[in-house]
Amino acid sequence: MKTTVAFDFDGTLLDSRNRHVVVMRDVLNEFGINLNLDDLIEFKSFGKNNIDYLKSMGVDEDTANKIQKQWVEHIESYEYLSKDILYDDAIFLLNKYSKNNELILITARANIDGLNKQIDKFDLRKYFKEIFIVKPGKTATTSKAEILKSQNAILMIGDTTSDADAAKMAGIKFVFHENGFHNKEIIKE
Repeated sequence: MKTTVAFDFDGTLLDSRNRHVVVMRDVLNEFGINLNLDDLIEFKSFGKNNIDYLKSMGVDEDTANKIQKQWVEHIESYEYLSKDILYDDAIFLLNKYSKNNELILITARANIDGLNKQIDKFDLRKYFKEIFIVKPGKTATTSKAEILKSQNAILMIGDTTSDADAAKMAGIKFVFHENGFHNKEIIKE
């Protein structure tokens, strides 16, 4: 019987950094705010969020919260999901780990249909024994850990503190994908 290896999606297989910036730019335009967003992704890589970023750029907290609400409403819309691309090493990693393991995908997404369209667009479904979608937010880490345990996974490959913490909660090894959203300095393996 093959062992099970879990993959995260966004930031691990799928490069969605451009989407995050484009959505922020478009939402800021709705508010009549023009900011240089060249450092947005780097800022967020240290565990900060959009609200922290906006406040650091001089946006008042009330407006930052309103912008964040709009950003959340737009971030998984089909228009913006089309901006995502696969990381150059995504297929290599999937082929490498699927040789001796069964793969599962665990991702936090609200737009399930959008996720499925992306999985099919990039022809990734064939790599996974099962695809698990958890609710984004505060419960995502615990939900991921429960799935890792229930699937007897031996390894989690991801790019965020949530992925690392889920692996730790499940008592399994974590492999950090360094092209993703979080900087290795904040990941506790």
